[in-house]
Amino acid sequence: MSSIEDINKVLSGQSATHGWDAMVAYKRDRVNTLLHQQYIEKVRAGEHYHPFDNESDSTATGYHFKNLVLGPPLISFENSTLQDSKVSVRMMFIDGSFIRTDSDGQVVQWDRYTPASKYGLNITIELKYGSGKVSEDGKVTIDFTEAQIFKIEGLNDLPADVILAFQNFLNSNPMSYTLGELKHDDNQETLYPDEFVVRTQKYPGSSALASASNADGAVLVFIKTQYGGKGTLPSDNDSQPWVIPEGKSATLLISDKLLYGPLLADNFKSRITDFKSETSETDGNYSLKFTDGYVPTTNVIQKSIATMGGLLAMWSSDKDQNKRPARLSMSGLKMVKGDDNQTIKAQFVEEAFTDTFTFEASTLDEPIFQTQDDIFYRSGQFLAKLTLDDKGNVIFNGKADFKLQADSKAPWYDFGTLATEDFANEATSNLNKNGLFSLDSIKTFYLSNVLFPGDNILSFSEVYNPGDLALYGEVAQSLTTLTITPDESVIGCGQTLQFSASLSDGSAPQGLVWSVDGVGSIDSNGLYTAPATGDITQTKNAIITATTSGGLKSIAIATVLVSALDVEPAFILVKEKAVSPIQFTAYLAGSAEKKVTWTLVADVSDAGSIDKNGVYTPPAGQYDTDEPIVISAVASLPSGEQSRAIICLWGEQIELGFPVTPAYTLNVTEKSTASFSSQNRHFDAEKWTNYPVLGTLSDPVKQPSEDKMHIWSCDYHAPDVITQPQLVFIKITQDEPDAVAGYALVELQPSVSPWSRVKELTTLSISTVGSSAAGTEIYGNGLNQATMQININAQDKDGDHVNVLAQDIIPYITLVDYSTGEEISNAGVWAYTDKINDYNTSPTVLQSGTNVISLYVTANQGALTKDIAVKVQLVNPDAENKYVSTAKDIDDGFDSKVTVKTLQPINYSDKMNIKYGSDAPVKIKDNLSFTVITGDSYVSKSTGECYQSIVEIAPANQDGSGFKTVIMDYNPVINETVNTENQSWGDIKNELSFSCLPYDKLRKSCSVAGYHAGSGSTDDPALKSSAMIYFDAKQFEGKDTHDLEGVIYFHNGDKKYRLEVSNISTPSSGGSSILFSGYIFKIPDAEVNPLGWDNSLNPVKITVTDRYGNFGNITLRWDDHEHYVTPAII
Repeated sequence: MSSIEDINKVLSGQSATHGWDAMVAYKRDRVNTLLHQQYIEKVRAGEHYHPFDNESDSTATGYHFKNLVLGPPLISFENSTLQDSKVSVRMMFIDGSFIRTDSDGQVVQWDRYTPASKYGLNITIELKYGSGKVSEDGKVTIDFTEAQIFKIEGLNDLPADVILAFQNFLNSNPMSYTLGELKHDDNQETLYPDEFVVRTQKYPGSSALASASNADGAVLVFIKTQYGGKGTLPSDNDSQPWVIPEGKSATLLISDKLLYGPLLADNFKSRITDFKSETSETDGNYSLKFTDGYVPTTNVIQKSIATMGGLLAMWSSDKDQNKRPARLSMSGLKMVKGDDNQTIKAQFVEEAFTDTFTFEASTLDEPIFQTQDDIFYRSGQFLAKLTLDDKGNVIFNGKADFKLQADSKAPWYDFGTLATEDFANEATSNLNKNGLFSLDSIKTFYLSNVLFPGDNILSFSEVYNPGDLALYGEVAQSLTTLTITPDESVIGCGQTLQFSASLSDGSAPQGLVWSVDGVGSIDSNGLYTAPATGDITQTKNAIITATTSGGLKSIAIATVLVSALDVEPAFILVKEKAVSPIQFTAYLAGSAEKKVTWTLVADVSDAGSIDKNGVYTPPAGQYDTDEPIVISAVASLPSGEQSRAIICLWGEQIELGFPVTPAYTLNVTEKSTASFSSQNRHFDAEKWTNYPVLGTLSDPVKQPSEDKMHIWSCDYHAPDVITQPQLVFIKITQDEPDAVAGYALVELQPSVSPWSRVKELTTLSISTVGSSAAGTEIYGNGLNQATMQININAQDKDGDHVNVLAQDIIPYITLVDYSTGEEISNAGVWAYTDKINDYNTSPTVLQSGTNVISLYVTANQGALTKDIAVKVQLVNPDAENKYVSTAKDIDDGFDSKVTVKTLQPINYSDKMNIKYGSDAPVKIKDNLSFTVITGDSYVSKSTGECYQSIVEIAPANQDGSGFKTVIMDYNPVINETVNTENQSWGDIKNELSFSCLPYDKLRKSCSVAGYHAGSGSTDDPALKSSAMIYFDAKQFEGKDTHDLEGVIYFHNGDKKYRLEVSNISTPSSGGSSILFSGYIFKIPDAEVNPLGWDNSLNPVKITVTDRYGNFGNITLRWDDHEHYVTPAII
C-alpha cells in the first residue's frame, strides 16, 4: 500500500493531471455507494423513462412490449482499466407487460413485470464516449449519447429487430445522466468546472488488489475549469500514478501549472504596479517568476544634510530628476514549492536591482545635480505553510522575512546622504508587513463535488505540494461509513422487514435513529411495517433512513407491492402433445415465507401435474375435449396469500375458428368496459365465458353482415373493486362446443388509489397540535412551520369505510382562506407542503381512529393573521359533491378552521438580537514550569498560570434553547502563523518561539494574541504578561479530550522567559449556544511581552439559525487589549 510520503515522492517529479486543471481520484467502492444513494433519491422522486411500447411480428412469434416502464438509471463504474474504462447502467422494469403472440396474432404467453421480477436492462458503456458538462445554470450531466450499447441482459433470445427497438428507444431518449446542480455561489470564482471526463483505474501492482475486477480501484475525474486547462488522458497505469494513499479514500490534485500560474499570480496583480510573471517548468516541477513590476514607497524618499561647503540632498526620482516615490522592483522573485512539500517559498533569484536617485550639491557656486541608478540588494524569503480550513479550502499561512540593503559603494555614499538607506528600510517594511504576500485561499468545493453536486461529499485532512497541489482525505464518511442492510428490497402489503445498520468495520453503531419517508412505518429497532393489504393499489416506495448520534447517515429503499406474491408467466397456451415442462416462478417479496405450495385448479380429471418447484408438466396423450381447458396454477403461502397463473390447454382437434379482435385489452380499471368481437364464415360464437369469475360478460350479440359472415360481439364489464393487477381469460365457443373456439385476455388494473372509490366524507376537520388546537403562532421567515392536521373519514358507495393513505389524498387537498375560500398560497406570502422540515416545533402526537393527514404551513412575513380551512376534491364521478370544505358559509356541515399568527422574523445579523459574553477567566492550573534566561544563566520556576475563559453566544430573547445550527468560517491559526523567529539557548537549538497549538489538524485555533498593556486605566492587571489562545469548542464534540503541549517565549528587555505548556485539556462544548474556549497563559509577578511571535487575530464569520428558522450572520474578532477575552461583534 502507498503512504502519503510514497505518493508525494512520485508526484514530486511529474504532474498527474495530464494538462487538466485538476483531477479528483475517488475510491471506486465509495463512489458507487454514493451513486446508489443518488439513485435511491431519484426513485423517491419518481423519475423514470416514459413507457416503452413496441410490437415486433417479423417472425412466427410476435413480441409485444406494452407500457414497459424503465426506472431511473443506476450507474456504477465498472472495475476495469484505463485502457478499457466502462460504466454500467442498470434500469429495472418497474411496470408493464411482455406478451408473445403466434402467427395468428393470438397470445401464447403473458409476463407481467414488477420490481419483484427483477428484470431490466444492464448496459455497459465505454467511458471513452462519455463526457461531463456543467451548464451555465450549474446542471452537471454525463452524456452517453454517442455510446455503443454492448449488452442488454434479462431478455434472452429476442430477435434482432426487438434489440434494435430497445437501442432506438434509448438513443431517442439520450443517455444523459443528470448528477445534480452545482450551485455557483461566487461568480468571481474561476476555479469552477465546466467540463470533465471520467476514467477508472485498477489498483497498481500484481496483488489480488490489482485485478481489474477488484472494487478497490479508483474513479478518476479530469476537470477543465474556467481557467481553460484541458489536457490529454492517460492510456495505461504506467502513465497514471496511483494517488490515493493508504488510509484515505480520495485525493484532489490541482495542477502545479495552474497553481504556479494564475492561482498564485492573480494575488499580485492589484498589489504590484505593472506586474508581469511567467510560469516555467524544470525537472517536472513548475515555478512562478515575477518578470516585471514594482512596489512604490508611500512618499518620495529624500534626505539632506548641511555641510561646511553647502547643502547636500538626495531624493528618489525619474531620469529627468523629477521627484517620485522610490520603486522596489519585484522582478526576479521566484515562487517554488518548499523542500518539505508543505510550503511555498519565494526568494529573489536575482538579488540586485536598481532604482533612480538624484544627488544635489548646493554650494556658493552653481548647484550640481547628478542622476544615477543606485544598486540595491534583496535577500531573505517568504515562506507559506499550507493548511486546510474546516471546508477543505487551502489556506496559506505565511511570513515574509526580507531585507533590502543599499550598495555601500555608491559614489556619494561618503557624503553621508542616507536616502538610499531610508528606502531600504521602508522597502523592507513593505515586503514584510503590509500584506503584500497575503495569498488568497483556494476554494475546493466546486472541484470536489462534480460527481455529487448536491452534497459536500469530500472531506480533506492533509495538504501537500510535492508538485501538483495534493489534498488527501475521505469520500463522505458521513454517507459511506454507515451501511443499511438490505439497501434495496421489495416487500408486500401487510409484511414486515427488519433493517439493520453497521459501520464499515462491521461494528454496530451507537445512538441509531430510524425514519421512513413514504408509506409504512418503522420502529426504533429498524423493523419496517408495510401498509395493510388493501391500503394501496399501486406500487409505492418507502425511503428508509438510519442516522447515528455522531451524524453518520445512510438510506435504503423498500418498494412496496400490492401483493407479496406474484407468478410468472401470468398466462401460457399449451398445445397438445407439448413435451417440454413449463417453469412457473413465484416471486416472493420482502419477508414472505419461502415455502410456496403449488396446486392446480381445473374442472377436468387430468390437468397435468405441478411439482413443489413450480414445474408444470402437461397431460400426456390426446386432450379428449371439444373446447379449450382452462387451468389455474396456484402458488400459496402458509399465510393464505395466493397468486395464480392461467394455463390454456388446446387440443389438436380444436380449430381456432373464433379469432378475437382485439386479442387482448390492457389497463381495464374498475367499472370500465372492454369490447370484443369474433367472426366465422360457418359457425356462431354464441358462448362467452370468463376465468376467473371476475366482472361480467354481456349477452353475446350477433351483428348483421352483408357478406354472410357470422359476427358476434360481447362486452366485458370490470368489477367495481380491483385490488391488484391480474388477467382474465375469455373463452369463446359455440353453445354446444364442437372443436371450434377462440379466446381473448383482459388485463385488470386497479385505480391509481382507493381515493377514487370514495363517494362521500363523514368527517372532515382541520386543527393544529399543541396547547390550542384552534390556533398557533409561527415566525414569518418562510421556514418556521405550523402543523395542520386534516381529519378525514371516507366511505364508498356501499357505505363502507375506505382507508386511504396520506400520499394518495394529498393531491386532492387544498388549504384555503376560511373567509374567502381562496387557496392560501395564491398571494405568495403563505405556503404549505406535506414535508416536515427542521424548523417545525409543533408536537407530533396525532389523533387516532381517523385518517389524519398532516400539512405544514409557512409564511414569509410577520404580523399577519390567517384563518385556514381545508377543501377536498372527490374524484369519484358518483360523488354528490365534487368539493367538500370546512370554510365559512359552506353547507357541507364541516365548519372548522385554524388561526395562524406570524411573528416578526428575528435577524441575528443585528447585534441587538444576540446575547453574548464571558465569565471572568478561571484559574485551572498554577504550577506551569517556566525558565527565566539571562545571558548564559537561567532560573527555573513552577508558578506559571493557566486560566480558562468560556465565551457564549445565544439568542437574546428566546427560551434558552440556543441556536439549532452554527456554521463557522475562519482561517485556522497554526504555530507557523504566529512564530516569527526561533530561539536557541543551552542545549535547545532552533526552537519555535510559540509551539503549543496542536498539530493533529482536529483542533484548530481561531485566535492567538499576547496582551498589550496600554498607558490608560483600561489595563487589566490580571491579563498582563500573558498569551491567549481561543478555540471553537464545538469542533471537539464527539472527539476524545486532548492536551495542549508546547512552549511560549516572552521577554523583558534582554531577559527571556520560556513557559512550558502541558496537560491543558481541550474539552468540547455542551448545549446549543456558540461556545469558544479560551486559554490564557501567564507569567506571574513579571512585566513581559511576546518574544519571537506575533498576534494572529483572524475574524470568525458565523452563520446561525435558531430552531424556528430565524438566521443571521455574525463576525467576531478578538484583539490584544479591550477584546482580549470577550470578542467584539463587528
